[in-house]
Amino acid sequence: EIVLPEAVDGMIEKSDVMATLNHDASRGILARSRYGNGTLSLQADEKGLRYSFDAPRTSLGDECLEYLRRGDINQSSFAFTVAEDSWSKQDDGTYIRTIRRFFWRPGTE
Repeated sequence: EIVLPEAVDGMIEKSDVMATLNHDASRGILARSRYGNGTLSLQADEKGLRYSFDAPRTSLGDECLEYLRRGDINQSSFAFTVAEDSWSKQDDGTYIRTIRRFFWRPGTE
């Protein structure tokens, strides 16, 4: 997937985003960006959406760092709702999804 920078235009400032381990907030939160502020840094760049955070000094943060050190975690994903996208077939038969706009519902902050 490719996330175009304009897909997040205005979304960061309107959203409450949590970084979790395996999409499981019940285990705890690694970082959070509430309307563009907090311990989770979100920014659009020429490649799409970039995020970063410092792992908290908690059992969950320590667990996440250990998984990274061991190489057990070597990728990440994020949950989202798409308002506009397109798909293009590549020469090798695979598809690339381009996300042009995320969906935001007023009142869901």
